[in-house]
Amino acid sequence: DYLYAVRFIKEFAEKQKMAIPAIQCFTATAKVDVKQEILTLFQEKLGRELRLFESGVERDNLHFEVQEVSGTGKVKRVHELLTERLGDNGSAIVYCSTRKATESLAGHLARQGWEAAAFHAGLEAPAKQHIQENFLQGAIRIICATNAFGMGIDKDNVRLVIHADIPGSLENYLQEAGRAGRDRQEADCILLFDEQDIESQFAMSAFSRLSRRDIAQVLRGLRSAKRDPDGDVVLTPTELLRSERVETSFDLDDPAAGNKVYTAVSWLERAGFVERNENHTQVFQGRPRVRTMDEARDKIRRLHLSAGQEQRWLLLLETLINAGKDQSFSADQLAEQLPPLAESARPEDATRLVLRTLHDMAAAGLIRTTLMLSAFVRYKVQRHSPLLLERICNLEQTMLDLMEQEAPDAEPGQWQNLSLRQLNQRLLDLGQESSNPESLRNLLVSVSRDGQGLAGQRGSIDFKHYSRDNYRVRLQRDWQSLRKTVRRRSRAASVILAAIMARVPPATPASAQVLVEFSAEDLLTALRGDLVLISELTDPLAAMDRALMFLHEQRVITLQHGLGVFRQAMTIRVQPGRRAYTRGDFAPLAHHYNERIFQVHVMNEYARQGAGKIARALHLVLAYFSMNKMDFVRRFFPGREEILERATSRQSFQQIVEALRNPEQESLVAAPEARNILVLAGPGSGKTRVVVHRCAYLLRVERVPARSILVLCFNRNAVSSLRRRLRQLAGADARGVAVYTYHGLAMRLTGRSLATAGGKREEQPDFANILQQAVDLLKGKIEIDGLEADEYRDRLLSGWHYILVDEYQDIDQAQYELVSALSGRTLDEQDNRLTIMAVGDDDQNIYSFRGTGVEFIRRFQDDYQAEVRFLVENYRSSAHIIAAANMMIRQEKIRMKAHHPIRINRQRRNDPAGGRWTELDPFGRGRVQCVEVPGQDGQAVSLMA
Repeated sequence: DYLYAVRFIKEFAEKQKMAIPAIQCFTATAKVDVKQEILTLFQEKLGRELRLFESGVERDNLHFEVQEVSGTGKVKRVHELLTERLGDNGSAIVYCSTRKATESLAGHLARQGWEAAAFHAGLEAPAKQHIQENFLQGAIRIICATNAFGMGIDKDNVRLVIHADIPGSLENYLQEAGRAGRDRQEADCILLFDEQDIESQFAMSAFSRLSRRDIAQVLRGLRSAKRDPDGDVVLTPTELLRSERVETSFDLDDPAAGNKVYTAVSWLERAGFVERNENHTQVFQGRPRVRTMDEARDKIRRLHLSAGQEQRWLLLLETLINAGKDQSFSADQLAEQLPPLAESARPEDATRLVLRTLHDMAAAGLIRTTLMLSAFVRYKVQRHSPLLLERICNLEQTMLDLMEQEAPDAEPGQWQNLSLRQLNQRLLDLGQESSNPESLRNLLVSVSRDGQGLAGQRGSIDFKHYSRDNYRVRLQRDWQSLRKTVRRRSRAASVILAAIMARVPPATPASAQVLVEFSAEDLLTALRGDLVLISELTDPLAAMDRALMFLHEQRVITLQHGLGVFRQAMTIRVQPGRRAYTRGDFAPLAHHYNERIFQVHVMNEYARQGAGKIARALHLVLAYFSMNKMDFVRRFFPGREEILERATSRQSFQQIVEALRNPEQESLVAAPEARNILVLAGPGSGKTRVVVHRCAYLLRVERVPARSILVLCFNRNAVSSLRRRLRQLAGADARGVAVYTYHGLAMRLTGRSLATAGGKREEQPDFANILQQAVDLLKGKIEIDGLEADEYRDRLLSGWHYILVDEYQDIDQAQYELVSALSGRTLDEQDNRLTIMAVGDDDQNIYSFRGTGVEFIRRFQDDYQAEVRFLVENYRSSAHIIAAANMMIRQEKIRMKAHHPIRINRQRRNDPAGGRWTELDPFGRGRVQCVEVPGQDGQAVSLMA
């Protein structure tokens, strides 16, 4: 934000032809490093040296506590704390990490008899305002708010702040806890802590993260998008993501998809790839003239449309008929409901088709295109809307009287100095008790917008800030004309407000937020009813618009959108050249994400320290805000520096990596995520264990989304075992990981199922044919109606970016082709290829009877430019058996592990070479014996003897 502030200040000063102005920066909680960065930024970019004023983060009236409570016991503990700590007159805020948690907790507390409500960003604006007002007035005593969003709550008698979940940083925690004791009276701030909380925070942080590949894909989509006549790309985030050229780790179902696209564009702009300009918005507003779908079908049938047009018209009409009176749709949302366009169509064509179809339906008389509006009004309350307008207009007239008295001879075009503070004082002296500098500034802004439809095209004044509370005003018309314009606008606003209020049903109860729906035609009719006023208006429609906006600007009403369809698109200038978005370009964002990881670890350490002794935790807080990062880490994380770079707790990392107690396994599990790896493993070396722990590492440490991981196993037993072990290791984070056999995956890709009606089984399917079909689909050899081959492949892959293959030596030709097609090995663009790790043993091949062969594992290194690693410590066999196996396999000349013999794992090196058979078999003592027995029957009998 400060980066953009610097840019804005510089550009604004240049535009105004003024020197860089004086600058003040404010921060509630900033570390030493951050403060120094801000100071340096303004010094280097604007030549302004900022002086530092610090008040510290201590609040003597706040009493901090940390209580260890399991996740399932937190709801009960919140109720107990409210009962124990909250007096009769105080109020409380409970912070939760998710919207769902706030609603669940508020509902539970309400059932316990508390006046509680949930408060989060997902609420509609009127609901949020209603909850805040009731909280401030005491009708609601307890607010259950999401972290960060609840910082907007400000009330003086909050006696208790409870954090049911840890927030993402100490900065956020102190600001949220700081809602308590605003009246400087004693208050409690209690954090309920569970060791697993940190994993939830890391997961939520990862949800909003963009990868370098995501940003590169957005750049790819922008470069391939259609340009307008000015050479700009104009499209919405949804249109960009719908492009078959764009494959990101998130899709249109992601609630944050739009924000992620905007973030990607922002970082592309910082790196010099694009330049973003103002949004381009298209709007269609109207209501269906038909009331039912049967009536719609009857009318459409008479128009003799094509089958495709008729289907499109009916789908759109059905949506509009079922819409609420204040509901709006983006053209993107409506486009999702339409049948697919031709293969040659671009994503933006669908949204444009929606808007064009709506206009066609209006021309055919199916939609009434009168501009539909709605607004919240204050009805039958102390400061109802008509009274507010009367008081505001009275203040405006008195303000203009004083301004004219100060400069009666001011000529249009001459700048005049104006002190709002002095003007406000004079108004207060005259009995205008509602006057304040901000309301005066707001009125002056409105006067500067008066004009079109009232008196020419320009506003009545120019108005700009000069210094502190001093402004400069320049008349655009003389005082007499200005007053006449203001009277017309005020009269028009009064007539329009009366028309809006008349549409409130008489039985409506008193409320500060009554939603009223009306049309532009309703307001024009009201204006035409005032014969004196209408005779003075040169453009009634423009006058209506100005008067309506005046009511909104002055908060007499709050305008809402009516039922409408809109297309709000970004306007982006893509810079010439084909330079790739590299890791260097991504480095600043990667640093930002690393800082977020660090902040979560610090917050977790505060909770851990506080659960033992709160004084130590508060000492950590003071050090965090007063020391530089390096010194802070040395002091509070000695010997644990590495964990601060990982998006998981130390306990979780120990379970996933360090608990392996094998350097080779640990190195494989924690290998860089973007590297293709072939693991050549011996028998009993923990092949499946490495796959499970690698998957958990990607989930918990790299914070890769579960839906982006595919694990391939050889049989269903292996699938069940791997899923169970992964859940034990990664918990809820493992949900969404795709674990399949080759046949199961092929069934999914081809849309087949073994189940039939009644739950019976079909005859054994032709798996060879199904596998080949899956491969052909992935390679684009099978044409799919309405979809490009690349787009269909992307949909089939479901966002997978990582493939883990167990027992790779057991694959046959068809399975080899499937893995190859999945990974995108033959694709030209690197960004479209998946990262793969395969684990197998080239010394064994027990399924040769069905066409498997070790040649596939031998080709892996060249196929995927993979790094080859070896896993040869055996955890299963005795030293004698291992020695015999090495002696036997040594006879095979073409081997990949020829120089890496199997060895016993280091924990058993000092055990007897024969293992437990050293004691159980006094004769052989665990040695491998070669016994010659002729014939297969004889061998079987000997084995059973």
